[in-house]
Amino acid sequence: MTFLAENIDEHYAVFMCEHGTVHLVMGHFKICMPADEFYELADATHAASRRIQLGDWKLPCAMIRYRNATVEVPVEGVAPLSDTLQEAAAAIRRADPCPELRGPVEPDPPTADPAPGGSGTRIFDN
Repeated sequence: MTFLAENIDEHYAVFMCEHGTVHLVMGHFKICMPADEFYELADATHAASRRIQLGDWKLPCAMIRYRNATVEVPVEGVAPLSDTLQEAAAAIRRADPCPELRGPVEPDPPTADPAPGGSGTRIFDN
């Protein structure tokens, strides 16, 4: 396992195993995904963080759904999560373990809505 990023106060950590799978640990909960899907999650979390900062968020939490798992993050925890995920995404790109895991050098503007045909990562407030 390669350590990528963490936020000790919020209990977030991100690792990558020798197979290229990204492991996101949130407290006692772990989500494993390929790097390209991790980039989608990082971008969607960043977009949600910006919406929260702008006051454009309806609930006191953000619900992060990846495939069949849903995790609720209090709105005050979304910015630290976004920072941690962005740090980890940058570390993956720098390490470049495999070209197919690298993702875009200049990512598309983040959106809270998943791309068509994507992993099903969603971050929503309703």
